[in-house]
Amino acid sequence: MTGSSATLGTRTHTLDWLRTNPHAAGTGVAELAEHLMAAHPELPCADLHMSWAIRPAPGQPTHSLNVVLADGDTAAVATWATTLGTELTVDGARHTLNTTINGVGLRACAIVPEDQYPMDAAAFTPTEADFGLTLHGVPLIELGDEGGLLMALGHVPARQFAAAVSAWPRAMYGMRYRPDPPTSSPDLSPAPEYLWGRGEAYPTRSECRFALCDADAPYAVPVTQLVVEDVTVEDRAVLEHCPACGRASRSTRDRWLPGRTDHTGPVHTCSRCQQQWPALDVGKDPGFHDTSYEIAFCRACGCTDTAACDGGCWWAPNPLGIDLCSACYTAAPARAWEEVAAAGYGSPDSTPGRDSWLVIQAMRGVSVPVAVLEWAVRAARAARTTI
Repeated sequence: MTGSSATLGTRTHTLDWLRTNPHAAGTGVAELAEHLMAAHPELPCADLHMSWAIRPAPGQPTHSLNVVLADGDTAAVATWATTLGTELTVDGARHTLNTTINGVGLRACAIVPEDQYPMDAAAFTPTEADFGLTLHGVPLIELGDEGGLLMALGHVPARQFAAAVSAWPRAMYGMRYRPDPPTSSPDLSPAPEYLWGRGEAYPTRSECRFALCDADAPYAVPVTQLVVEDVTVEDRAVLEHCPACGRASRSTRDRWLPGRTDHTGPVHTCSRCQQQWPALDVGKDPGFHDTSYEIAFCRACGCTDTAACDGGCWWAPNPLGIDLCSACYTAAPARAWEEVAAAGYGSPDSTPGRDSWLVIQAMRGVSVPVAVLEWAVRAARAARTTI
């Protein structure tokens, strides 16, 4: 047995959970798990999970059984592939098994540990395409565990780099750096660092990372970087009051995603009661509005199939025709959802922010006509405000 092996008790508990999970009923996932564990008890396995797609891609199974393995146990992935007679996919350091058995997906994945991977062979010369966004002619990428480091390709003049750094949070998150150092002075205090770096295709080329190196190292390119984790930020939005508790709000509680934006764009998060509501942007719209979703999520609270509300929830049919969980749907009377639909939810004349506002206020018990008027007043006030 390998380091990915689970105790019999753990496997029995997992199988019992799959058998009794209402979401697994009739999907074939529990039956597949039972068959595999009975036919191949020697297969390494730390745990088993279930996942499913609301809108699967063509040829993709709706429900899948995910095999959890020990970190870095790529040999276990190979063992599964060999035993089942299926293909093992190796992309850089990532080893993946992705197949379908009796209409149910089966997935397993492990990544070769960094200290066991030939990093020199994974090095490459980064180009502009490897950076996240080009602003003011400067290719930029956000690095660090919490995005606290901005790196640019090339040794960029301080004034041009300052313009790109200032534009980054506006384009990505719909917020701005306050006019404090390091962006208030063309000299940038603290000054940016002019260094050398290279790309490393780890764990894969499409999920590459950047590492500093000597100027004469293979694949080295000039880079400019600046630590921005301590820079003060604020929303590009009008000062407003929380619709739930009345507390004044301009900046959100958290500096990093999630919490600053959702599917509607910029949002407020009340520091007192954590209520979120769409922020009306002042000036140019943020450039980051991702409306392509791989999984379904509740358009009111954000829960998903794999991260449901406390106490459980399910998808509730509704007049809006959107993904709305039962916990949020029952927070307002059925008549309210009909009124939200009649108010133009999702129509060409509405916006994602307005749609979200109508949903939030309906759940709070605010009448829909009042919510429509509130949004119109907010929009008019934002239109008169400049930054």
